[in-house]
Amino acid sequence: MKKPLLQLLLLILFFSKTQALILPAENAVVYSTSVYFEESIVPKASSYKLFIFEDSLLNVPVKLNGQKSCSWPAFIAGELGWAKKYFWKIQAFAPDGKLMSDGKTHAFRITAIKSVNFDEVKMRVNKNLTGRNSGGYIFVDNSRCLFNREGKAVWTVPPVTGIVDENAQQVRDFKMTKEGNITFIAERVPLEIDFDGRVIWKAPFPFYYKGDSVFYHHEFRKDNTGNYYVLGGRLLYRKLLLKLPDEVVKNEDMVKITDSAVYRKTEVSMVLKFNKEGKLIWSWDSNDYIQDVDLNYKRNGEGFPNFNSHANAFSIDEKTGILYVGFRDLSRIVQVDMKTGKVLNSYGEKYPSGDAKMANDLFRAQHDAGATGRGTLLIFNNNGARVNTREGRGGISSVIEMRLTPAKPGDILLWQFNLDFDTLTRGKSLKAGNINEMKNGNLLVCAGELNRIFEVTRSKEIVWDAFMFSRGKGDTLWQKQPQYRISYCEQPVFRHHLETHEISNRGGTETKIDFKVYNSGNIPETYIINFIDTNGTVIKVLKTRRLNPKESFSGKTVLLLSLKNSDSLRLNIRPI
Repeated sequence: MKKPLLQLLLLILFFSKTQALILPAENAVVYSTSVYFEESIVPKASSYKLFIFEDSLLNVPVKLNGQKSCSWPAFIAGELGWAKKYFWKIQAFAPDGKLMSDGKTHAFRITAIKSVNFDEVKMRVNKNLTGRNSGGYIFVDNSRCLFNREGKAVWTVPPVTGIVDENAQQVRDFKMTKEGNITFIAERVPLEIDFDGRVIWKAPFPFYYKGDSVFYHHEFRKDNTGNYYVLGGRLLYRKLLLKLPDEVVKNEDMVKITDSAVYRKTEVSMVLKFNKEGKLIWSWDSNDYIQDVDLNYKRNGEGFPNFNSHANAFSIDEKTGILYVGFRDLSRIVQVDMKTGKVLNSYGEKYPSGDAKMANDLFRAQHDAGATGRGTLLIFNNNGARVNTREGRGGISSVIEMRLTPAKPGDILLWQFNLDFDTLTRGKSLKAGNINEMKNGNLLVCAGELNRIFEVTRSKEIVWDAFMFSRGKGDTLWQKQPQYRISYCEQPVFRHHLETHEISNRGGTETKIDFKVYNSGNIPETYIINFIDTNGTVIKVLKTRRLNPKESFSGKTVLLLSLKNSDSLRLNIRPI
């Protein structure tokens, strides 16, 4: 039955909301087992209830883990199932408890998880000492998922048009930003997205530096000022210093022979800094630092220098403006003054050039180079990985904390934890791995190729421990699934709000507005409210106090303008 025209006009003029009203959208695909639900506000309703069903006839209700009733039509429900279709509705009730609206039934589907080259992934948790570990959630990059501490996947990376689809594409280096978004590298493109997959920022791609094509790799992060840092690489020719037989030279790939010298093309890494607009505003190029004598130092199985340096990690001490870059194939970490671009110090294996200057043989073929901000670095020491170098496969892998300026050379190692701490593995990770320092001082460690993730205290007690596995379609056996990096997350972030406003005193010299903003997300938010007239002009700006989840803010304001009944006034609300 149609509402009378006057009633519709009153609803439009006196009761409005600026956001889309149905979430998830009809027949949407969702990429999380925790789902945000939102429906239209029903005028004069005082409470709402959410119902979820597994069938379209609404005969099989889902037991909700989350809020079941609310004074606004917005809910977050968790622990739904992967690869399932659901039906839902929100009922509205009057102050006396009578049903005002039974709600329209909507449908959505939660995707199936797909990992790199596999159709199924799982985390097997061996130990979970709740209250003693850091809790929260863990991004696991090769699995493309966020897991809770019980080993359940709760989120998987959504598709991003033209970059990430639902197939098992490679993603690397998930990190949570201070705004509650996610940065990562997807198929060589650095992205920042929210948990729903909306793109916040994308690195320029393709990108050229000094005329060379640059590829992004391994590590990407957003700093506290809103700029973005990423490891990049390009292929350049570097000089062969040795006199080798012609057959050795000619058998080598990417060799250029001139009248004066022989050159080989090799990967040269750099750190690139982009602003919010995607403009390159700073860079450090290792081609200006790494010397030919070091690139010629080690040889491959054919006797030709391997020319590899391969940076795989960096970190920034934002307070001091110092950059740390880790070169796996040189077993070296360098300390760079970001103002001058000069290398201040170097750590690791000593080469013919004289670098590294400190910590000779402390680590080999390392991953991660995490500045702690207290004069130390956290390093995942693979302890030798490449069989075509003189170190061979090396010994036990470890987590180490290294002093940057020790009082004596022998005091450079502050703390070490070896990975052969039990009999479940040999304690050797040939590649990958990283370290997250938690607020309580514990270390959350990805053991890379070892497919193990664990949290250890400074007293060397394991307080959480898990292994990653995967299998392909039709396979019966679960295989070990190595990971490149992990990172910590307190919770998946839902940033949502609802608002209502009522306009009175139309036709007079002043227009009065009563408004209310409700934080329907799950993190505290402060909102900016723009009042916009018929012409699209912002005529007033207000700021709310900080609202906790499920908290509302009510306000009144007077605008010095006269609105006719045909004029519109809208509110644009955004979190800050």
